[in-house]
Amino acid sequence: MKNLIRVILISVVFLTISGCMSPVKTGPENGYVIDSLPDHIIKTRKRSLALLVMVPESNPVYNTQRMAYTTRPYQITYYSHSRWVAVPSSMFSSLITQTLQKTNHFKAIIMPPFTGNYDYALRTQIKTLLIDYTRKVPVFRLSMQAMLIKASNGRMVSSRDFNTVVPLPKASPYGAVYAANCAAEKILVEIAAWSVRNTR
Repeated sequence: MKNLIRVILISVVFLTISGCMSPVKTGPENGYVIDSLPDHIIKTRKRSLALLVMVPESNPVYNTQRMAYTTRPYQITYYSHSRWVAVPSSMFSSLITQTLQKTNHFKAIIMPPFTGNYDYALRTQIKTLLIDYTRKVPVFRLSMQAMLIKASNGRMVSSRDFNTVVPLPKASPYGAVYAANCAAEKILVEIAAWSVRNTR
């Protein structure tokens, strides 16, 4: 009888532990992209200039596929089941290059690891890429810094900060992604126009 009770107790304990160790079910993970290119880019006469577009640097907070948001000052959180399909710097690298190509201003637009000759280098940094829920109407904040460097002497020709805030059509990750793409289009137009003005 004692042996039977002991076997039953061991079985109960084993089943309890097994139940605790079963995997926790989580919701599906959603991947999002920033891939909108501006429709209206002012085109100029083609110049005999080659531009090297460096891969954007990024504030470490945003150098991740995790989507950052804030609900209170001085605090940043990340969504659990929503993320970018690639780090933002990778997505913006392609967008900046394609937007500059649409200006028709440059003879060639090149990217690393190109090692040939070029006239200017464009360096950018993503400073803010944040969904802001601290306001009555949530917004997406995007800020980037850009620098143009003349290849012949390594000197900086111009530097500028670009900032935009776009309201979310809906307080949700997808609403934030929509606003992020709108914000990207605005910044891309400004970076393109500024790059053309400063590389004549």
